[in-house]
Amino acid sequence: PLSRPESSTATALYTISTQAPNITSLAIRTDAHPLTMKVVASFTRLTRLTITGLRHPTELTSTCQQLEQLEHLKAHMVSTSLYPLLPSLPVLTVNKLKTLGLRGPPNFLPTVLDAIRSPVLNSVKLEAELDDAVWTRCATILASRFARSLRVLEIEMDDGEDMNRRTFSDIFSPLYTIRQLRYVSVTIRFYTLIAVTDKDLEDAAKAWPRLRELTLPFRFPEPEDILEGNPDFFPTYSVTSLEHFARHCPELQDLILPIPDTNALKELAMPPLSMYKNALSRVQLISDMWSDATFDMCAE
Repeated sequence: PLSRPESSTATALYTISTQAPNITSLAIRTDAHPLTMKVVASFTRLTRLTITGLRHPTELTSTCQQLEQLEHLKAHMVSTSLYPLLPSLPVLTVNKLKTLGLRGPPNFLPTVLDAIRSPVLNSVKLEAELDDAVWTRCATILASRFARSLRVLEIEMDDGEDMNRRTFSDIFSPLYTIRQLRYVSVTIRFYTLIAVTDKDLEDAAKAWPRLRELTLPFRFPEPEDILEGNPDFFPTYSVTSLEHFARHCPELQDLILPIPDTNALKELAMPPLSMYKNALSRVQLISDMWSDATFDMCAE
């Protein structure tokens, strides 16, 4: 049995564990006391755990290793002197884990992902600043380890040190091998532009035929970008590439993309596109760079 710990958080948890050992859901902010996470591990019936304020990924893995009923896990690690040199971790087997959310310094994400083993993991949300190598590593781990079970993937990035333009496939092409994805959202906040190309859309549509919702990176231009015609905001794919989703994704309902190039609409000799039956109910093409003439053309 655990001895009574000398930490306010650990003490409270210890009291709860002795009075209510059958608790199944717990949300906690750790206080860096070494006994706090040991007390968390004593709640062996937990199916849902949210932890914020982690100082080291081993706090998470050593605790969860003892929670055999765990189905839903969210973890937030604070930036520490350990970043970016986080160690590899022992294998963490959580056979019932269905949903996973990780937020923290970039290297925290692949370090934990690489340790987890779960045959039923179907939903993953990852949040960190943009680091191309780290995010490609995450995509590779997801594709190699969870391709059979993963259905929902949400990625939220903030600007990193390198804010130069890059393309979606430069970072995330490993995701195309996860064939059963239903919901995909990849977004970035602030200034970095991740361009979506015609090939990206074709590859995504062919790779994810069961897709129901898709959001790919977009940026809202500043007023000066519009006035100066900033080329970073010029469309990077043709409006005709949207046909790939009509052709390959019959279950798609919700599509959010950066605005496309509409020059193809001006071609009077453009062959008519094929008609496809699908479930699409909402399309958002986001930007402010279309001309009034283009808006009028689409309205027709």
